Formats: sequence, structure tokens, C-alpha cells
Amino acid sequence: MNVTVLGLAVMVPGIVMLTNIDFLSGNIEPLLDKISFNGINLSNIANNLPIIFIIVGASILFIAVLGLVGACCKIKTLLVLMECCGVNPVTATTNDFDLTPWRIGDGASLKIPKGCCIGVTEDTYSAFAKTACTDTATSGTYHSDGCYDAIMSSFGSTLDMMGYICLGALLLQVCCTIINVSATC
Repeated sequence: MNVTVLGLAVMVPGIVMLTNIDFLSGNIEPLLDKISFNGINLSNIANNLPIIFIIVGASILFIAVLGLVGACCKIKTLLVLMECCGVNPVTATTNDFDLTPWRIGDGASLKIPKGCCIGVTEDTYSAFAKTACTDTATSGTYHSDGCYDAIMSSFGSTLDMMGYICLGALLLQVCCTIINVSATC
């Protein structure tokens, strides 16, 4: 849910800036025209910011929607970013499953679900019977990382990569602007 809000929080200002470009050009651009760095006006860069915001926000939103659809429709391939178990890190004594209907009902004798055990695949799930993992949660037999941390670390590296791509596109735009300005002189 937080990732969805982050995606919208980045994308919506970009859309507003893009649709209200008159505000940018009428109120902010004259100020940015006066500010330059090594001969590059900040107004040229500001004109591309809405597009960058929209692309980054849409990418974040896309990742969040994939996770939401994967969780709601139980589509494992949409959820697998890293091997993890539960929302928070799992310990042998307590975990996110302790007070869930799964634990109170069908999994009353189990500490963690089979899906958290190392070596479980979609093909081996139904026949998996490693009690050291499910019944006693012996350390080293299950994925102890929480999925929240796993997704955030994966998301963080994706966000870094998207930032580098946007920075590269921005530098390319600046170079093109410099070449265009020097060609007209």
C-alpha cells in the first residue's frame, strides 16, 4: 500500500505540471531563465521534469499493482522478487503467522507454512514434509527474511537504477541543448 501511495505521490505532480504547463512557463520559467549553470538554463531542465516524474511514478505504481494483483489472485510469479517469509523477519519463537486464521485453524501444530521452507517449490509443495521447518522452525530450514524488507531492498535497487536512467536522460538532454545553442550561434 505504501508503495502505491509513493507511486501516485510522484506521478500526480508530474501530470499536474504537464497539464498546467502555462503555470510553469508563465510563473516559474522566467525565474529559471535567470539561473544558469555553466551556460545551461534551468528552465530547459524544468520543462522535462513532468515527464520524468510521470515515468518514475508510473514505474513505481506498476510494481505495486503487480504485487497487489499477485497477492489478491494468488499468482506466485507476480510475488516472487526474493525468497522471503511473512511480512516481518521470521524467528523460531514468534512470527507473523502466530495469530492468523491459518495458525488457529489448519496450521495449529505448525510454526510456519510450508511455503516458507527452503527447497519448497510449486511441484514439491503438496508432498513436502520437513517437520524441522514447519513444526519446530529450526534455524536454517526456512527463509527468515521478511517479505517487506526483501521487496523494499529490491525496490530500492530498482529505484536507484531508474534514477540513473533519468539522470542519464537529463544529461543527454543538457548535451543536446548545449549543442543546439552552440550551433545557432
